[in-house]
Amino acid sequence: MKVLADRDIEEDFIQTIVDKLQSIKTKEDGIVYDECRDIFEQLDKTYNGSIFLRRTELDSVKVSNKILLEILKDFLPQNSRYNFKVIPIEILGTIYEQFLGKVVITTEKQAKIDYKPEVRKAGGVYYTPDYIVDYIVENTLGEKLKNCKSPEDLLQIKICDPACGSGSFLLSAYDTLIRWTISYYEKKVIKEGTIKDSKPIFKGLSKDESKLVYLDDDGQVRLTSKLKREILRSCIYGVDIDAQAVEVTKMSLSLKTLENTNHYEVHNERTLFHTTILPSLEGNIKCGNSLVGMDIYDEKNLFETPQKEKLLLNAFDWDLEFFSQSKKDKGFDCIIGNPPYIRIQTMKEISPISVSYFGKKYETGKSGNYDIYLLFVELALKKILNSTGLFGYILPSKFFTTDYGEILRSMIISGNHLSQIIDFKEEQVFNGPTTYTCLLFLSMIKTSNFSYIKCTSPKSLKSENLTKTKLDYKDLNTRTWIFSSSNETGIFKKLLADTVELLDLPSSISRGSSTGSDEIFIIKSKGNKFITKMGEEIMLEDELLKIPLYATDFNRYSFNPSSDERIIFPYILHNDKFELILEKDFKRFYPNIFNYLLRNKKKLEKRKQYTNWYSFSAPRSLHLHIKAHIVIPLLANHGVFSLLPEKIRQDYCLMASGGFSITIQNDNYSPYYILGLINSKLLFWNLNKISNIFRGGWITCTKQYFGKLPIKLIDVNNKSNYDEIILSVKRVLELKSLNKDISLSNISRELDYLNKKIDSLVYQLYDLTEEEIEIVEGGR
Repeated sequence: MKVLADRDIEEDFIQTIVDKLQSIKTKEDGIVYDECRDIFEQLDKTYNGSIFLRRTELDSVKVSNKILLEILKDFLPQNSRYNFKVIPIEILGTIYEQFLGKVVITTEKQAKIDYKPEVRKAGGVYYTPDYIVDYIVENTLGEKLKNCKSPEDLLQIKICDPACGSGSFLLSAYDTLIRWTISYYEKKVIKEGTIKDSKPIFKGLSKDESKLVYLDDDGQVRLTSKLKREILRSCIYGVDIDAQAVEVTKMSLSLKTLENTNHYEVHNERTLFHTTILPSLEGNIKCGNSLVGMDIYDEKNLFETPQKEKLLLNAFDWDLEFFSQSKKDKGFDCIIGNPPYIRIQTMKEISPISVSYFGKKYETGKSGNYDIYLLFVELALKKILNSTGLFGYILPSKFFTTDYGEILRSMIISGNHLSQIIDFKEEQVFNGPTTYTCLLFLSMIKTSNFSYIKCTSPKSLKSENLTKTKLDYKDLNTRTWIFSSSNETGIFKKLLADTVELLDLPSSISRGSSTGSDEIFIIKSKGNKFITKMGEEIMLEDELLKIPLYATDFNRYSFNPSSDERIIFPYILHNDKFELILEKDFKRFYPNIFNYLLRNKKKLEKRKQYTNWYSFSAPRSLHLHIKAHIVIPLLANHGVFSLLPEKIRQDYCLMASGGFSITIQNDNYSPYYILGLINSKLLFWNLNKISNIFRGGWITCTKQYFGKLPIKLIDVNNKSNYDEIILSVKRVLELKSLNKDISLSNISRELDYLNKKIDSLVYQLYDLTEEEIEIVEGGR
């Protein structure tokens, strides 16, 4: 109602409200609502649409005079804080979207607003900036509109957002359709420039067309509500699992229909055509789970699923809901949007039955460790795009290189679907949690090449001066996607030739452990006694103490722990694996440590995660760390990786903040050889190309990236290089272990020489040319 009033669509509306207030302000409770009902019903008859669909539910609501009068007073110009005439519809959608991820939780004494479980676990709701939305729409729907000759052609285009949220992508698409249609008629008509019978007129249109467009008081071409309704119902579709999101989308689209509508048009629609202004969107915007089909009800274990989870499934049948009455080429012309980013581990907590279904119905759901945005891409390619359809999404770019993205990469390459990628690298598009994103554009029509744009500033999308690099499919492979200039392509091909990924050597890459309460588990050594973080002096049994290993304890080819700290390690080695000491044995054989932990039991039980009150919260791969050969930090800006000395491995406990350990499980490959390769400029250059990059040039060394480093296979042709690398690395380690007071300058010179020698041997091993070496050395 406020929108109608502020936009001057209902000229007498405000005054009618004022008069009502004056006449009923002294009446009893319930009378105000009854007196105003005729206003509401008249609005319903005029506008109708999805906005008023739930009016019957409101008939039973009893609203007191006090509350209703306060609401109605806001319609008075002198009282209102907002003017909806100047607030864009898109802003309203964004405002409502802030509440979509939240739920009201009521208790006996209070109510509070909190994030919905799935939203909280996923790190919140991601709001897509307008410039991203507009770019995606322009490069999907905009491409389709280039082939349109008339509004009739436009009405054949079907656009869908399968996870529409508050409808920002659909609003942008609808606005684009309206602007194209206005532009079409602006080019076609000859404006008369006069007004006849209080109605602007112009020439150049057929009799039927003249019912679809008109000139406003300023002489601007406008579309009638009839035409805007037809465009909306014919072209715009959306689905969301959240019923509130569906309502917000319907409301936003309905309000968009009213944009630039005036009182002339409302009068004509109401009196001449006897039609309602707003369309019903029940057939266009639907509530359902886009990823779960009705066949989930055939799952046998569904009968064992709690009723609450069954309701959350909200299964959706695309054929029944959208395609049963459509043309033979089923599917949409454009799929656009920003899908949910939810790790499968989180989905297992929310809906394990859905995860089981994904693993059976989606190729991308078979990897075991993935994010559900991959499923949305597969859904588009295999189910809901038609044979000439275009796809545009903003989504995480991790699938370029991760193992779980290989199936999707293969799917895209095998179908020649890729048309454009905008890579934001380390630049952040969303506020909140760090997310490395890209814009992915796909086409169901096979393409021979595609465009790659490295976008140094997301907002530069508004510029027309983006530098596009044309790449061929032969430059891609399913093993990893690295987008590079043509002079880098040769290097990557050589890195992939006769190599195997580090993880497939095979080797194990394992993250350090977390206690969940370092202030209790970690103490300082002082002679034969120990000092707690709280300053308490205690005596503990040495047998269960290890030295915590942090990233600061090692560097390039050097391992120099200087910490005087010790960590309580309540595990014993049994059958080549570490097991938590039984509580009775703990108490009997290590009473000092047991009693110390027992005094802190309440604090330990407050940790978020643990299996036993005295266990680590995350004892990761303990049995592998004591066999590990190499340690790597979480972050690095050059090769800073070190050998873990064999004689003292068992004395240390690698902490989560320390990074990862690498255990080489192939006896044919010396750890010295692997260490030389990963510390070389070439392989770090490669890591820099595939990993997440932070400001300052620091990159992540996580398993999903580090494990993909290409290890050159050994044969008779490179055996000498292999042996030379090993000897050089051993000499570097020897020099690093010398007392720094001995011939420091000589040691430094020899180390420089050996580092250059190792780099040179690695370049030879991978057969790089002088020009390619210059590219790597220059970091270009």
